[in-house]
Amino acid sequence: MFKDILTQIGQPDVLLQSDARQLFNRDKPLPCDLVLINADVGFGLSAPDIIRFLTRDNLVPAWCKFVIVSSDTSYQLSAPIFRYLQTEILHLPVNFQNIRYLVYRTITSIKLFKPILAKLHKMAPAELVKKVTDINIKNRDPILDDELLVMKLQLLMQAKQPELALKLANKIKDPACQFRELAYINLVTGQDDAINSLVADAQKKNRFLFGRVYLMTYLNVAERNYRSALRLFQQLPLESLRGNDAQAYALLLQQAEGLQKALSFINGRLSKASRTSMLYSNLIATKTKLYFVALATGELDSLSRVDVYMMLQEMADHRIWQKGEFKYSVYAPFLGLGMALHEGKAIAEEQFELLLLQLKKLDMSQLNVLLYAANKLEKHNASREIHERLEQVLAKVEVSPELISYMILHNIVLATSMTEERLKFRLEYLALNHWQSGRYYRALMRFKDLLSIFPDAEDSEQQMRRLISESGLTRYWRYIRS
Repeated sequence: MFKDILTQIGQPDVLLQSDARQLFNRDKPLPCDLVLINADVGFGLSAPDIIRFLTRDNLVPAWCKFVIVSSDTSYQLSAPIFRYLQTEILHLPVNFQNIRYLVYRTITSIKLFKPILAKLHKMAPAELVKKVTDINIKNRDPILDDELLVMKLQLLMQAKQPELALKLANKIKDPACQFRELAYINLVTGQDDAINSLVADAQKKNRFLFGRVYLMTYLNVAERNYRSALRLFQQLPLESLRGNDAQAYALLLQQAEGLQKALSFINGRLSKASRTSMLYSNLIATKTKLYFVALATGELDSLSRVDVYMMLQEMADHRIWQKGEFKYSVYAPFLGLGMALHEGKAIAEEQFELLLLQLKKLDMSQLNVLLYAANKLEKHNASREIHERLEQVLAKVEVSPELISYMILHNIVLATSMTEERLKFRLEYLALNHWQSGRYYRALMRFKDLLSIFPDAEDSEQQMRRLISESGLTRYWRYIRS
């Protein structure tokens, strides 16, 4: 239906993809300007999962517009994503006029913003300012207005003008887009009171359930308050959690209530999932992470290390993942690396070196395992290189269940595979590296991590207070500018 309508309005170049899993096997970009996705694509995946994957791995242009198609008139983009052109929701049934207007507006957005987005991180600030301020939107379409405001917010944050950015974000008309931008600015600039107020207002109006739960869960995980994080996450409809949401919940359960509770949750979902589905593969991938955490921390919850190791061995030997499935092909080598660390240093080193060659293609979960292995094998230069790559990947990931899972695992990797001295040095290194490269807000996040673990690091606190001042802030979390 969509293809027929698009052809009628002069847009015949349409790619149809019936199975979302095939997108995960791509290593070449999709040259798409407009992508329409079902809200629930099956296989344990949602439209936001697909959008995150495509944008994080640069498989679509920066100016690509996403539209989520839903038959549920109450569907809201509750965890707003992709901070350039606005992700929209199109409710079924649609008609010719709906699609024609959507395509017209997409073409207009691309004409206006493509020259900026194509070179967003390459242009000098002065050139970027001129290009944005020269934009003139003649027709007062509220979505185009909001997209222009988002462009200007990019500039204000680069110019270290967070107060002006917040004032501008309040002018965004679309409530989901406004919530996303206000949450983003307050989060990266460390304004906890403002975040609490924003979430409370959304809760009062019964808006953005998933978005506000993700946000508050993230803040509690960042402080390692796992019980509070679990209580917050339990506000979601637990019976319908799938994919990344189910994984985040299982990892929170393990941290707050133990391995057996987490396994019980995952096994319950596995018993209802088809063995040939991507949902099944996703749940098995989650189960391996639970075992990995148990072995790394020694918190085995009445099981022995041998029990857990044998369960992992069974997963690897009996191909519980469907061979050829995305999750199997992607994570099986890292399962092998984790097991090799328990079997002998020589074999683990050989597997580690092979996987390190793929560094630029790895996601956050893979990088976490590789970082753990590098630390355990005392490959300090490789560990630093992997950690730097993790920072690059994290720059593209908004607050989401995927990020929550990553943070839980990352906290465990750092705590169980690095000495205090080396961890302190690493966090200082990352903070200073960001600062020297002009990434002020990311530098502040690393200083905060450092001081939360090492509160007596007075030199780092002084550097952080200086950075707060240089970033145009009066405070960052509990730290006041001095």
